[in-house]
Amino acid sequence: MIGEPMRRFLEDVVELGEQTGQFRVHFATAREAFNMAMAAVDGHGGEPGRYRNHRLRLIVHEGRGSLGAEGEPSAGRASA
Repeated sequence: MIGEPMRRFLEDVVELGEQTGQFRVHFATAREAFNMAMAAVDGHGGEPGRYRNHRLRLIVHEGRGSLGAEGEPSAGRASA
C-alpha cells in the first residue's frame, strides 16, 4: 500500500488511537524503533519517544557528515 491509500490508513490509525485512548502511534526510524524496544527490554517504561537514542545514537547529521565518538567531525572531513 503506497500513496493516497497509505496516507488514509495512517490518518485512520492515528485518529482511532486518539478517539479511543487505547494506543498512541509513534513514527520512528528503524534505529529509533530499535532503541525504544531495547529500552523496554532493559526495563524502562513511560513515553517511548524518550528512548529514541537509548543505545544507538545518531552518527550522521544531515548536511554535516559523520561525527566521531565525541560528536566532533571525523578526521578528513571539514566541519560545517
